[in-house]
Amino acid sequence: RAPGAGDAGPDRLLAGLDGGWVPSCDQPGGMEGKVGVVATDVEAVGRRGRQRLVRRQYVATFGDAERVGQLIYAAAHHLGGEQAARQTVLGDGAAWIKTQAALHFPTATTILDWPHLARAVHKAIRAARPGRANCALRRRAHAEIAALLWDGAVEAAATELADLPPEGTEPVAALDDALAYLATQRDWLGDYGAWRDAGEPIGSGMVEREVALVINRRMKRQGMRWRRANADALVALRVRTINDTWAPRAA
Repeated sequence: RAPGAGDAGPDRLLAGLDGGWVPSCDQPGGMEGKVGVVATDVEAVGRRGRQRLVRRQYVATFGDAERVGQLIYAAAHHLGGEQAARQTVLGDGAAWIKTQAALHFPTATTILDWPHLARAVHKAIRAARPGRANCALRRRAHAEIAALLWDGAVEAAATELADLPPEGTEPVAALDDALAYLATQRDWLGDYGAWRDAGEPIGSGMVEREVALVINRRMKRQGMRWRRANADALVALRVRTINDTWAPRAA
């Protein structure tokens, strides 16, 4: 139900955006479907700090980023959350996600998905100090750098990461990529511990589940290949079914 004129609206809005690839009939390497989810609350699930979105809506398209931005803002409006004082957007750092978040939710807290960040750092540490002889050094680097990033000390973490290779070694591509990743994602990095304590989503479960639910379960079965128009039509039906927004048929 869209909020009425007398409704105060929800206090918070959560939005997540991600992409999922499917095989294409026309495009080598496949094509990306863009998926979003918005919700106005979360609730705890189980004993491991997992969260479930409450009062949520999904959107999806195989069109461009502007289209999914329009769709996710429309879904937020439908839930009455576009004016919520507390807004959060979670993403993996893709440029199109950052652009649409800035356009449609300019006051939101933006959070880079922690597992994506941790994987980038893990890959860089292994590349900077390879080999069995450096196992203890890598374990120590993982613990120290992850702790700095968890607390929002991004510059200190970047310094520790940059100092990992021995002097005089050749540039390490994975390390350079990780340092560039920290620099370009700086506005989406912060105190993850404080965010988690405040009930903010910091992990990819919320976003990755939406891709699995909307795209993967239906469109990545054995032998399937898609044309863009057909794929776009199918995900439109998928989100309407998942959201249960079919209009009742007139008598």
